[in-house]
Amino acid sequence: MLWVDGRLARSDAPVLRADDRGFLYGDGAFETLRAVDGRPVGFARHRARLEATLRALHFPPLTTDLAAAAAAVIEANDLRRGEAIVRLRVSRGPGEGPRPPADARPTVVVT
Repeated sequence: MLWVDGRLARSDAPVLRADDRGFLYGDGAFETLRAVDGRPVGFARHRARLEATLRALHFPPLTTDLAAAAAAVIEANDLRRGEAIVRLRVSRGPGEGPRPPADARPTVVVT
């Protein structure tokens, strides 16, 4: 299971638009972190670094509760015991062409 823009989805479900700028151009940022016994390690530091990267790329501020999204993914995948990897990904969202759209709606994916 993965988390996309506020909802859980099966990992084999089509969840990204074909015109997502992250998919087309790599227009986005990500953080990968370790989770131990269901708890992401250093989550605040990873979130801060992700937000700093997004600011540098002139993304709008994140309104997503990434901690809740990570917790939902950990729970849905029964990763409460042992070690796991959590990935936080943010793309600029749908849009084509070399210039980012002025009204960008970022896509947030947590796996």
